[in-house]
Amino acid sequence: DRKRLVVCLPSKESASKSLSTAMLMHEVTFRELWEIAMGLEPLAAGLACKSLSEDLKAKMADNLQRTLDAKSDTHELLEVEIEFHNLIAEATKNSALLMAREPLNQLFYPAFKAVIDRLHPGGRIIDCHTRLFDAICTGEKEIAEEWMRKHMVDFERGIKMAGLDFDGPIDRNVL
Repeated sequence: DRKRLVVCLPSKESASKSLSTAMLMHEVTFRELWEIAMGLEPLAAGLACKSLSEDLKAKMADNLQRTLDAKSDTHELLEVEIEFHNLIAEATKNSALLMAREPLNQLFYPAFKAVIDRLHPGGRIIDCHTRLFDAICTGEKEIAEEWMRKHMVDFERGIKMAGLDFDGPIDRNVL
């Protein structure tokens, strides 16, 4: 009997998990992830200005309300923070951007738990997300990109202030 080779597309989740694992094995640092995010996240915010659907606009508005409600609940704040960025990425309607972000999310954003737990940045997150939402809804690309850059710089500062090693390999135990 002959065996047949069957080729199929890997799921986005399995491809992302493999890439995240490879990044851990290659000792990728928070700095390296942050440098990529500094390119992808403002790009996503700018692209979302052109293609935000009414459905995603409503989901983002709901997310903002839940962010306000979660201001001091660190677990919920982490969830809505990640969701907000995912909604912006989804609004781009760019599959390549979505696929590029996913393995970074698996390593990068869970580490934000330490930042939220130690620094309680709820007010800063709400302010920034509100400004991003307003700029995206009004199609102000440059403003959306600039606020996303500011948000990412805040994230860098938060990682350092939370005592995470920004230049060392990502620690699996932090995740």
